[in-house]
Amino acid sequence: GSIDFRVQSLRKIQGHAIVQRIMDSRDSMNSNKDDESLVLPTLMSETQASLEALREETMATSRAVQSAATQKQQDTKKRHPDLLQAEVAPDINSLVQDEVQRAVKEAMLSSSQQPLATVVSSRRNLDDKNDNEGTEENCGDWSFQRNVWILVVVVVVAIAVGITVAATRGGDDDSSQLEAGMPFMAPSMSPTMNETMRRISLLYPDQEMKDLSPAAYDAIQWIAHKDEFVLNTMATSEVLERHALVTIYFSLSGEGWIDTPNWLTSISHCDWEFVECGETGGSVSGLHLESKGLKGKLPAEIGNLGNLVKLSLSQNDVTGSLPTNIGQLARLRELLLAGNRMEASLPSQLGLLTDLEKAKLNINLFTGQIPTVIGQWTSIQLLDLSANNFAGSSIPGELGNLKLLESLDIVGSQLSSTIPSFLGMVPSLTRLSLSDNHLTSTIPTEIFLLTGLRQLNLHNNSLVGAVPTEIGALTQLVTLVLNENRLDFLPSEIGSCSTLEFLYAFDNALGKTIPTEIGNVKYLKQLGLDRNAFTGSIPSQIGSIKSLVFLYLNQNRLTNAIPSELGALSNLIKLELSSNHLTSTIPAELSNLNLLRTINLTDNLLTGSIPSSLDLWRKRIRAVYLGSNNFTGGLENLLCDATSLTQFEADCDLVCNCCATRLGNC
Repeated sequence: GSIDFRVQSLRKIQGHAIVQRIMDSRDSMNSNKDDESLVLPTLMSETQASLEALREETMATSRAVQSAATQKQQDTKKRHPDLLQAEVAPDINSLVQDEVQRAVKEAMLSSSQQPLATVVSSRRNLDDKNDNEGTEENCGDWSFQRNVWILVVVVVVAIAVGITVAATRGGDDDSSQLEAGMPFMAPSMSPTMNETMRRISLLYPDQEMKDLSPAAYDAIQWIAHKDEFVLNTMATSEVLERHALVTIYFSLSGEGWIDTPNWLTSISHCDWEFVECGETGGSVSGLHLESKGLKGKLPAEIGNLGNLVKLSLSQNDVTGSLPTNIGQLARLRELLLAGNRMEASLPSQLGLLTDLEKAKLNINLFTGQIPTVIGQWTSIQLLDLSANNFAGSSIPGELGNLKLLESLDIVGSQLSSTIPSFLGMVPSLTRLSLSDNHLTSTIPTEIFLLTGLRQLNLHNNSLVGAVPTEIGALTQLVTLVLNENRLDFLPSEIGSCSTLEFLYAFDNALGKTIPTEIGNVKYLKQLGLDRNAFTGSIPSQIGSIKSLVFLYLNQNRLTNAIPSELGALSNLIKLELSSNHLTSTIPAELSNLNLLRTINLTDNLLTGSIPSSLDLWRKRIRAVYLGSNNFTGGLENLLCDATSLTQFEADCDLVCNCCATRLGNC
């Protein structure tokens, strides 16, 4: 239909309008008998005016032709982009020019016959009216007019062809804009490019063409016009992988990436920085773009990297949702997207990644429920969903199916409900971290069936009740973090956790006494039991934990004297015993704490003089807090010649030889 329109329009303008206007000008000149010498210049002037009008009509027709061609391109692009490249685009100008030339030939034929016949008839009438003129003169006059008309027709045809060709081409600006707006538009396509387009088109069914992102179009444009790599030696799957990588580049602002200088160069994409390909072929197996300045949305074309084993985009600024096409990466083993701003719900297609071994989706903006399809990741070993916004979500029971799972982190993700008991059915679990959520109720005893557990982090929830006695079964536990809950009892079985190095249970409601069995934990480095409700004495058994570096027992209800056994903690750096009800004097054995930097004994009931043996602290102690006690003297043993001391607090009624110099006015 559009071809017929172009042919008919051009023939009408070129074949009829121009001839009619020439004939009108000729008839006007024939009717003027005053001065035959004016025939040629006047006729040329009139013809030029006709040609100007013809030019306007020709330009309008050319624009209509281009519009029809553009519409055909847009329709064809949705169905067969490769055919459009190879067949439609190159024919637009040539088709118009062929029709122009055909119309001009018809105009030449018409103007070389009809005008001459009319001239002969007119001349015979003039001969009848002017009998005095001779035959020779008449023939000369007829020859003169014939030559004039032949010259006019030749000039008109030449100008018409020039105008039409110029109008058909339309100007570089319009053509450039048209080409820029049509990603598949190509003035010329090599056989290699045609084959490339054909193979790429196999990826997209007709109904999906309209959904291609601008980045995907830009990628095809780059491959078609700028990629000099010899694609005809590549398998179709490799061409599609190349297109997927280029789409990722455009979608994630590749021009701003860090340390990726050879992306979008005409070498094998397997040689692009941070792209890994399999040893036996050119298929992409790894994409390592962590901390490279990526910015934008992850395109759906990521699913076309069907042989991808590792995808690492962590620590960038990737936004938008996780494409559902991610489910096409059936061979994926590592999905590392931590530290971005991805949002929306996790797609159910994630359940198709049954070979996945490591998934780090933490520190994003994912919302909704944790999908139950995660339970299909039967090969998963590490799963981190921390720092998202799964508000109101609970931990799906399907996680109990993940028999190979070793590390589960869902920290700070607005989880509610309780800690599920089915987690005790994951025998390989060595790390369980559910801190900073809204979990309630008690700690299920099934958790302590995980005898291989090394880290248990449950702090900052709303857990209540006692720490289960079954905790003693965790003989490989290294880190136990229970602080900022409402737990009320620490059992003596804690002493069976012989490998424990870090125990934090501060900011709870732990009462009764500190279990003496704590002294059996010989590798403990940090013990934080502050801000609880412990009563009774400080267990002297703590003095046997030689590895202890930090000891926090402040803000409890502890009584009696500071055990002298604490002087055996040779690695102790900080001792916090403030805000208790401790009595008696400071034990002289504390002077053996050669590494001690901070001691806080404020707000107790301590008495007596500060031991002179504490002068051993002078060269290394940095902070001493003794206020709100009942000391009677010996302050000079700490202050005078203390070269490292930067912070000191004591009651104003204590005096010493150097107090005025060291402390000034209280």
